[in-house]
Amino acid sequence: MRKFALVISLMLTFSLALSATALASGKPSNKSIKITGEIISVDPMAKTITFKDEKGDSKTVTALGKAATYIRSLKSGDKAVLSCRQKDTGEIESINNFKVLKK
Repeated sequence: MRKFALVISLMLTFSLALSATALASGKPSNKSIKITGEIISVDPMAKTITFKDEKGDSKTVTALGKAATYIRSLKSGDKAVLSCRQKDTGEIESINNFKVLKK
């Protein structure tokens, strides 16, 4: 019984140490934001979307998840709401999904 308790306590200690290391490693945040913008260009092969946000700034971002799957449905000039993942620095890391707005 003591050996079993020792093994369990070692496993628990090891898992806590791993989770603390993962938190301290500087992994990107999971902050998700929505941006309304106009699509400037789409590159399905590179899985990138270039858009102009409401401020008029142009950005090229990698599409992941559903955005990468349905990237061919976007066309230049479309207005869309983009679901983006944002880094701690405020920079947009990726586009995870989008919804084209009706004209």
